[in-house]
Amino acid sequence: MTECFKQIPIDMYPLSKPIQEFLVDWPEKRMDKLIDSSFLNPELLKYFTRKKIKLRENFIIWHWNLPGPENPHTDGDWHSDETVVKKRLCGINWNFSEDSYVEFYSTEGGKPTFSYRGKYDFSTTWENTDKVIDVWSGAGPVIFNPQVPHNVKGTGSKRLSMTLRFYETYESLGNKLNV
Repeated sequence: MTECFKQIPIDMYPLSKPIQEFLVDWPEKRMDKLIDSSFLNPELLKYFTRKKIKLRENFIIWHWNLPGPENPHTDGDWHSDETVVKKRLCGINWNFSEDSYVEFYSTEGGKPTFSYRGKYDFSTTWENTDKVIDVWSGAGPVIFNPQVPHNVKGTGSKRLSMTLRFYETYESLGNKLNV
């Protein structure tokens, strides 16, 4: 079975202030907002420095309506030959909405369709993928395997989460974190 996500043994709040304070002046009709990494917990920054893991200059806070019936997606170009595959760089995710979770799906029988929206915005949508193989329902932190079809679900109306961004793939970040 494909590994869908890894729990990360970080036991500290990731931000320098409560996440609700980042929702003030939220851009209208936006699902995500880039925040400068200087707003992360200084102890968390030291943790990554000790592990020799370089953070990107900003992270993402997601505040979005939970999707209705949507097809799952994988991050990056799932179709490409291994020598030219465009894999999305990996991130660590925290979830601040108790009524939301992420489902992961089997690719068996699925039909992938590549969607290129820009240099850094591309993914592969999967039709006919309804077999759930794993679920992440905790607060985190976790790293997702971005090459496994996934979709956010929930019983509430919105999801509030964040993603730290790195210059690492799923495999390299897991290795450096020893998970």
